[in-house]
Amino acid sequence: MQFAYIHRVIIDPVRNRAVIGHFAVERGFEGRGLGRAVAMAFREAVAHEYGVRTIIFSEDSPHYDTAGYPSFFTALGAKEIAPQWPYVRPDWEW
Repeated sequence: MQFAYIHRVIIDPVRNRAVIGHFAVERGFEGRGLGRAVAMAFREAVAHEYGVRTIIFSEDSPHYDTAGYPSFFTALGAKEIAPQWPYVRPDWEW
């Protein structure tokens, strides 16, 4: 069983950033610190392995609002920015 996961990651070594297309915690496991732990481990790993200094959450979940993505990204310390792709919702820079 998977509890939390990251999909559609693009590493941009020229700009020292990673773009995440989908970040999720399975229903029933929200609010237990799993998402934060996965995000922190991912940030540490890509910084060490690829020199990434910035992570862009370009979340494409159809449950964006109901799943509380803005609150989660804000709690991580990410800042809302203009979308990197032609989506209506904002991206989050961390």
